[in-house]
Amino acid sequence: MAGLREQWRRSAMQTIQERALDLFDERGFAAVTIEQVAAAADVSPSSVYRYFGTKEGLLVADEFDAMDDDALAGVLDPADPVGSMVRVVQRYEGTPGEGATGGVPRRRVRYFFTEPSVRTAVCAALDRAAQRVAPLLTGAGGSQRRRPGRRARGRVRLLRRARVVVRRRR
Repeated sequence: MAGLREQWRRSAMQTIQERALDLFDERGFAAVTIEQVAAAADVSPSSVYRYFGTKEGLLVADEFDAMDDDALAGVLDPADPVGSMVRVVQRYEGTPGEGATGGVPRRRVRYFFTEPSVRTAVCAALDRAAQRVAPLLTGAGGSQRRRPGRRARGRVRLLRRARVVVRRRR
């Protein structure tokens, strides 16, 4: 039952994000309210707040937020942190023909750079992601035992750079 419930939740979140992007593209980010997004997605405003928290959260939330640590560890390879991060970014943000998750990532990234409040939310989300990913990328090697946080945070910075590399290749 939890599997079906989770599938329904993810489907609802994707629909809400798509409707929000439609409205943002049509009217502009600042002109759209959570209530309008909820009406367009045929859900209650409380559902939008529960899933995303804020209007900025509509653009920042992605499938990796919902992954548990085991699933996240399954896509990251401590032996090849940069390569595994690049593959994750390519899978998520690549063109649809390259096995990407869809058009939502591509559509929302524009707002990361044009809306200051979204940019702030993205930075906070990246910081939270770094805190989750850092322990998974920290191997059992000698120097990593002494300073796991610093080394892993450096690797997470590489993820941010990998996103830029992927975008430039398009």
